[in-house]
Amino acid sequence: MASEDGKTKRAMIEVDRLTVAYPLARESTFVIAVENVSLDVAEGEVLTILGPSGCGKTTVLNTIAGLVKPTAGEVRLDGKPITRPGPDRAVVFQQHALLPWRTVHDNVRFAIEAQPARRRTSDDDIRRVLGLVGLEGFESAYPRELSGGMQQRVGLARALVADPRILLMDEPFGAVDALTREIMRQEIERILIETGKTVVFVTHSIDEAVLLGDRVVVFSPRPGRISYMADVNLERPRYAYDARAEPGYIDLREQLWEILVGKRDQAARESDESISDTSERPVVLSSHDHTQQQPSK
Repeated sequence: MASEDGKTKRAMIEVDRLTVAYPLARESTFVIAVENVSLDVAEGEVLTILGPSGCGKTTVLNTIAGLVKPTAGEVRLDGKPITRPGPDRAVVFQQHALLPWRTVHDNVRFAIEAQPARRRTSDDDIRRVLGLVGLEGFESAYPRELSGGMQQRVGLARALVADPRILLMDEPFGAVDALTREIMRQEIERILIETGKTVVFVTHSIDEAVLLGDRVVVFSPRPGRISYMADVNLERPRYAYDARAEPGYIDLREQLWEILVGKRDQAARESDESISDTSERPVVLSSHDHTQQQPSK
């Protein structure tokens, strides 16, 4: 990826010919979630991953997080293979997963309690992060006293308080209503501009992918492969003007829609052909061909 001065930015994250297969219960076969995926993420870049359900978007995110091991290929951070989770990466899930017996303040503190190097993080730091996500004054509230959008903001604050280099965001707005989703998208962009974090953002929404991303990657239906990749040439902050009215936005959105619909129709046709031929089975990898270490979910 090129920076504003025309120089190529250093790749922080490298996904190199990644394949991940999961074992099928009670069978000696494996379903392929993603196959031969390669992409780089530059430092400070916001990469959005777009695709239908079940195409392996979250699997790729989880390999970067160190939660899933590759079946084949490799994922590297600063040139070194990722083998486990680390404090340099934080995941924001679709469900906020807050602890109901803890206050907002203590839910945020939970993220640093298991990190000895971060235990000295002060209450002032926690209040600063809560202010960043718009929750100043709610430190003593419990999750049940918050709206869905506010609960998701707590989850974001919990990810930010440990000051990770990379934010991995898996459909973080999926559980909120449309209006809250729009407000949260604007807030996320503001926070990313202020912090300069490197972000991998998974979404089903074309609008989110274009409005948040510096680049958009489109995944095909399972097994997930990269079918399209495009730069987003829209000025930031995009919440400060009507980016949806820009010709660049309209053209890119139309391209992405046509690709997604085309891939969906192709997958449907292939599924119909598979059903009509009873000798065929879903795309799986035989245990005899599965020579590398089996990944755990």
